[in-house]
Amino acid sequence: MTATPELSTPRTATPDLFRSVFRRHAAGVAVITARGGGAGGRPVGFTATSLNSVAAEPPLVSFGVATSSSSWPVIAEAEHLGVHILGDHQEELAATFARSGADRFAPPT
Repeated sequence: MTATPELSTPRTATPDLFRSVFRRHAAGVAVITARGGGAGGRPVGFTATSLNSVAAEPPLVSFGVATSSSSWPVIAEAEHLGVHILGDHQEELAATFARSGADRFAPPT
């Protein structure tokens, strides 16, 4: 995963790109990330195994997250979320973000 230069700038997928991505994303596994509020807000993230396409216009997805998750308070308040759709070769990344207590943003992510 690479760092986004400016997390506060939302990037919306076009409907065609959105459909294309979900046609190729059979597994439904993604990493969901967000940055906490304020200038020093800490990033949070988790592996979602329930990512679904809801609508292409506007692009809308759904996923499940437990309210007991350590990421939940930040996710619930975030204005923007990052949805990182994973490929077959990214099992280790999915496992890192699924592991409780892991430093999810430490190198080599």
